[in-house]
Amino acid sequence: MDKLSPMSEEIHVVTVMTGDKYGDEYLNRLYNMVERNLDQPFRFTVFTDRSRPVSPKIHQVDCSAWGLSGWFNKLRLFDREILPEPFLFFDVTLVIMRPLKPLLDNIRELGKDICSRRDFRHDEINSCIMAVRPSELTQSIWEAYQKFEHPEDADHGDQSFTYHTLRRQGKLDELGYLDPALILSYRHLRRLAHEDPRAAQEQLKNAVVLKFHGTPKMSDVLSPLRALRYSYLKAPLRPLSFAGYLRKEIAEWWR
Repeated sequence: MDKLSPMSEEIHVVTVMTGDKYGDEYLNRLYNMVERNLDQPFRFTVFTDRSRPVSPKIHQVDCSAWGLSGWFNKLRLFDREILPEPFLFFDVTLVIMRPLKPLLDNIRELGKDICSRRDFRHDEINSCIMAVRPSELTQSIWEAYQKFEHPEDADHGDQSFTYHTLRRQGKLDELGYLDPALILSYRHLRRLAHEDPRAAQEQLKNAVVLKFHGTPKMSDVLSPLRALRYSYLKAPLRPLSFAGYLRKEIAEWWR
């Protein structure tokens, strides 16, 4: 990617946090993980619906007037009036396990205006991580959402809308898909660890980010009683092995 790449010089790291589903510690810990694992200058911005008692190193931008709910606030990030320069987006619901260099190298190699991982289940992108270089392509996504001519495209949230908007425009080949080995699903990895521990360990060894979606959340894993409850609902025959999966490691990574 050229000098406009979000991976050159100072990196603008962006996230969105609205509502009360996740505590403010999620935001602080995301900042801390980026700081520990990014070896070049960066600044960190959160778009939020209210002022939050977090680190002063986190620049807070009020997005309450956008009139969007939940994950649909991510779509406004494609608007060049909001973010006119390249940025690297992270969800607050992920754990950065080790240095981000392999992920940044992957983004540079792809050289696309939008880079993200393929979704873990659906035929679309997963917007937990996005490298975005503002362009006509990215702007078209926000403008399509403003018109909202195809509400069915939003069935699975912002990532579904983004993917299907580009599909309708015949521009799917302009998406850059990140190496899936770098970004794993905690729930999928946990299931694999029960079925094939060696394969799960091998995957974990090469990954950079562990994404949490649905339940349990990171804070649930670190709470034995909550972890056991959610594990029993998901795997009643093996709740203990599920409840304790990677608890010590997550306590070290997510801080």
